[in-house]
Amino acid sequence: MRYRIVNMIRFLFVLLLIPMVGLLIYINVFAIGRMTDEAIVSHRSALKMQVDKIDKNLINCSAFVRNMVVNNQDIALLNMSSDATTGYYHFMEIQNRIKEFALLDNGMNEFFFQAAASGYPSYYSAESVGMTDTWMRSRINAQVRRRFLELEGVKNFNTWEIHAVDGNYCLMYFMKDRQVYMGAWCLTGELLKNIPLSGDEALDSNEWIFIVGEDGTCLSSAGSGEIQVGMQLEPDREYYIDTDGTEYIQLAAKSDIAGIYVVDIVDKGVIIGSLLLIKNVILALSAVLLVLLAGTYIVFDKILNQPVRRLVAAMERVRGGDLTGQVENRTALVEFQLMNETFNHMVHEIRDLKIRVYEEQLREKETKLQYLQIQIRPHFLVNVLNVIYSMAEVEDYEGIQKLSMYLVNYFRFMFNKATSRVTVAQELEHVKNYMGIQEARFPDSFYFHADVDERTLGFDLPPLTIQTFIENSIKYALDLEEENHIWLEIRPGDGGYDIIIRDSGKGFSPELMERINAGNPPEGADDVHHIGIYNVISRLSLIYGGKASLKLENDPGAKVTIHLPV
Repeated sequence: MRYRIVNMIRFLFVLLLIPMVGLLIYINVFAIGRMTDEAIVSHRSALKMQVDKIDKNLINCSAFVRNMVVNNQDIALLNMSSDATTGYYHFMEIQNRIKEFALLDNGMNEFFFQAAASGYPSYYSAESVGMTDTWMRSRINAQVRRRFLELEGVKNFNTWEIHAVDGNYCLMYFMKDRQVYMGAWCLTGELLKNIPLSGDEALDSNEWIFIVGEDGTCLSSAGSGEIQVGMQLEPDREYYIDTDGTEYIQLAAKSDIAGIYVVDIVDKGVIIGSLLLIKNVILALSAVLLVLLAGTYIVFDKILNQPVRRLVAAMERVRGGDLTGQVENRTALVEFQLMNETFNHMVHEIRDLKIRVYEEQLREKETKLQYLQIQIRPHFLVNVLNVIYSMAEVEDYEGIQKLSMYLVNYFRFMFNKATSRVTVAQELEHVKNYMGIQEARFPDSFYFHADVDERTLGFDLPPLTIQTFIENSIKYALDLEEENHIWLEIRPGDGGYDIIIRDSGKGFSPELMERINAGNPPEGADDVHHIGIYNVISRLSLIYGGKASLKLENDPGAKVTIHLPV
């Protein structure tokens, strides 16, 4: 079934008007839900990024410790040394190396080292960034040395552990290898120092971040009065309601290195509060849009429908073959006015174009017919048949076969090439057949020289372009009393390629060169002496316009230079 576009637009306009408000409301609710989910996902991703930073620091610290214990030469020498003086020297070198790394912002509070079986078994600890409480440092280092005693019977040891020290929780890394103890520790609260809204910054906000152990024990305090160190939490829980009715979102991300959770509790209103404003704005826009749609429909017919109907009616008249009508240009819209003017101009151009195309077709057909008439001359065929008859009298059967094949190929090209273009290779093959016929007619009377760049063999040109001037050279330059030469050169040129044909004859007349080089055709299509040149010029003009050129010279014989675009 077919519909007019104006009627379809009107129908769709009404069809969409009714469910538009419901659709907008649905989109509003759906968008708010999706945006809430996306906000939570974004918040969770940000939390995971912070935990990844913590894990990166832990990995760097553990890698430093393992590299020192396994690869450091001073540790190996200290472990094997029984002399206290030598051991002291190595111990000082180890201290310097640990101090250098401890001064970096690596997330740890302190690094420790002891080689229990060495000649200098002293305990050493290097303070890192962020730890200033001397008493707490001493208490934690005492816990580290107690852990050394617990590990005496263990051959090798390498792990992160959580230890409670005087009401605080500390994350410790221990590594033991060949009676060498080394590691690092930090208070769990220090892990949160680079996370936004953690620590004291959370006191006046609606968001709190904690460190929670795998068993759910809260290992750090973030300023919330309700959640303290040592309380039990549920890291996997996502939503919960506070006592005052406030809804909070609890998100958690686990450290793959330390086995602890970073828990973020945030007021849901903080995340989606701005979305409520967006919801109200969308509802208000829905009401405004409903009014605009109704008003637009009222003026739609007057402003759009009438100009479209007039333009469609004019198009239908043109489709029916009537190129005399013009579309009325009565509209207040600049775009429709431009369309109407363009359509009227297009109809006028179509009328002129149809006339021009018809005239060009007649000219092209007339040119082709004229050229075929001069090419298929009866006396040319009679002369060739006379040559064949003479060969038959002397029983030159091989020559008869060769000449007959040249003649067959010659006329096959003449009659079968209905296209306006052939390749250079095809044209040269036709020239070869033509020259074979002429050599049979005038044996040992001329020499043909061809210098063709192989890159030009695939280029296009109008058929019989080269053969026309080769034939002219034989007709007008051939002198049976002298040595005759014909040269053909084809080479790439500026933006195309050049065809140069020369002979050893007397050259062109000055009048002919002046007319042709000035762009004037020979004196009429009925000038039988120059109809071939006239035909080539006409076809080049029809096919290439001004992009092709033809120039006649005497050098000292006739020289023709043709430039064709690729």
